[in-house]
Formats: sequence, C-alpha cells, structure tokens
Amino acid sequence: MKKVYENAAHELRTAGLTLAQQYGTTVRYDGIIVGGYAVDLPVERSVLVELEAVRALDQIHRAQCLNHLKATDVRICLLIKFGLPRVAIGRIVQNL
Repeated sequence: MKKVYENAAHELRTAGLTLAQQYGTTVRYDGIIVGGYAVDLPVERSVLVELEAVRALDQIHRAQCLNHLKATDVRICLLIKFGLPRVAIGRIVQNL
C-alpha cells in the first residue's frame, strides 16, 4: 500500500521538483559506518517526506523522522499518514 503512495510522487515531478524514492543514506558514528536508512521521498534535498499507511501516527514515526533528519542534515520532515479515516500531516523540524 505504501508503495502506491510513493509512486504518486509523479505529481511532485510534474511540478518540476527533484526527488528520489527510497533514497538510501549512510549513518556514521565516530567516523565509522554503523548502518543506514531508506528515506521514502527526499524532495529537493531540503525536505524529507515519510509516508505511513497506518491508522494513527505514533512517537515511533516521529522518532524515525528525527533519525532521518540527523542522518541527512536536512532540517524538515513531513510525516504523512494515509491510513483510515483521513490523511494527516505532521511537520518535524530538527534544530541544528
């Protein structure tokens, strides 16, 4: 289900925005690669979009956005929930 919403990013591309789907990022700690993340939709290298097909957003979703922000040095993440009963959007900002 989530992949369908990622593919709907066609609308963003049509608007002339640059984005990638499931963009892989490397996480480093003390100069050593310790893992990686896949960001759903990084847009214009300035906003991350995380898509969730769930009934309700939870703290774990916000924590995931913060982790993605720290790994990419981007400041803003839009957390979009497409589960029932309606779409909800949260904005998470990383203070640098």
